[in-house]
Amino acid sequence: MNKRRYLIRLTILLSIFWLSLTQSFTPINLAAGILVVLLSVYYYSVFCHQSGIDHIYFLNPLGVIYYFFYLLFSMFKASFVLLCRIIRTPPCPATLILPTKLRGELSIAILSMSITLTPGTITVDYHEGALYVLCMYSNLPHEVLKREVLGNYEELLYHMEVGTMKETRNKPMCE
Repeated sequence: MNKRRYLIRLTILLSIFWLSLTQSFTPINLAAGILVVLLSVYYYSVFCHQSGIDHIYFLNPLGVIYYFFYLLFSMFKASFVLLCRIIRTPPCPATLILPTKLRGELSIAILSMSITLTPGTITVDYHEGALYVLCMYSNLPHEVLKREVLGNYEELLYHMEVGTMKETRNKPMCE
């Protein structure tokens, strides 16, 4: 029953994503979108069943949507902060080593991409539990830079990661 609810939520989320990508609300586009989404969900469940994967991320679609809008807001805010810094002071680039408590590959990849999308920072590497981030302005204390670069990305992803571990522990998603 839990898998059925998850697949229904996944279908709804992918349908909304399809409509936002195509930006066309004609009946033909709606029908094509529903067909593509249903085929994607079907093949996802078949692949999951055949390969016996039991550690696939069991993400909450509302959490994903919240993270997306938080990322957009953070990018918008960071662009104005960076603009003010560019006007006031010359750049002082440096590489920061930021330890992270995330352990899942997907969570680390999303965190590093989120940092890279934020203006003024680029994730260079991940090694032994730490992200190496090239920061355009490094003349602030390390704790301030860490809070500024990571923002709430790490906390949001950590709660999603821990939530998925609790939900999928000892329960294979594909049955």
